Amino acid sequence: MNTQNDTLVSRQSSPTQTRSDSIWERYNSPIIWLLLVAYLGVTAFLVTVVFPVQFIDRSQSGFFEPQGVIAIGVMGLIGVWLSMRTGFPGAWDPKMNNRQRLVIPILAGLVLGSLFVATDVITGLSRLQEEQGLVQSTDVAFPASLFFYPAGAIFAEVIYRLLTIPLLLGSFSILVRGQAARERLFWLLAIMTSLIEPLTNNAAAQVLAPLAMAFVLVQSFGTNFLQAVLFRKYGFLASILLRVAFYIPYHIVGSFLK
Repeated sequence: MNTQNDTLVSRQSSPTQTRSDSIWERYNSPIIWLLLVAYLGVTAFLVTVVFPVQFIDRSQSGFFEPQGVIAIGVMGLIGVWLSMRTGFPGAWDPKMNNRQRLVIPILAGLVLGSLFVATDVITGLSRLQEEQGLVQSTDVAFPASLFFYPAGAIFAEVIYRLLTIPLLLGSFSILVRGQAARERLFWLLAIMTSLIEPLTNNAAAQVLAPLAMAFVLVQSFGTNFLQAVLFRKYGFLASILLRVAFYIPYHIVGSFLK
């Protein structure tokens, strides 16, 4: 009798469960993005009220003002929408497993961040920038750094990839026929957008010798390019997680080592 009742309940609840699964499968990317924006809002309150932060440069403070959070949220949502229409996997795509969307990005970020902090210590990059008065500090102080840098990873993703690559890929795809040609276009965009961060690192260029600077540029480009690859293969959440993990050894732990 109990078995029959359990079967009946299961049959009655299965349509609802199916609808829920279908909604999650279709809209997991915008749902996850809105959760990330909510995190940005909480972080903005924490770093401006609870743990007031001395920002490294004035441009950073604008991101944590209400209009900055709203702007990034809208830009990111547009990027998510475009990514869903230009062949990128969902943030929690059911075809991907947790090793792909979580473990690989986090491990890669920890390794790359550790390599970068080692390079910083060996070359004296942060120390030289501070000594020459280019920046007051290269890192936000602990404990605000625990909230600040994951939020920074989200901001950076919107600017460097989440909006930029799908927007350009969708725009130029009108002129490019065939999936193979579109994939080649993606790789070109991945290379170009991965150059933005290393080529705008003006402070490092002023204090490092050419060989050391080249090593820093290669690492920065490689990290950004790997994020673009993960975005294409596993979705934007994987790319963000790589940068969050990168910031743990480089900025959070590294602030005590540099």
